[in-house]
Amino acid sequence: MRHHGAVGRIELPTEELARAMEPEIRAALVAAGKETGFAHVTIDLDGIRSGLFSLQILGQGDRG
Repeated sequence: MRHHGAVGRIELPTEELARAMEPEIRAALVAAGKETGFAHVTIDLDGIRSGLFSLQILGQGDRG
């Protein structure tokens, strides 16, 4: 989960994205994010990018 103010962005392995859209799983992910205090919960379609924060600091990341 990445924190973007009121938005919580979930990063999953790309092979898990389809499973995350199953109604029960999706509902559980949204509920967990909202219980944590996020107003909105999103799933990053790029999947997990290890070291993304470090790349952004170095000016090499493509997401904010």
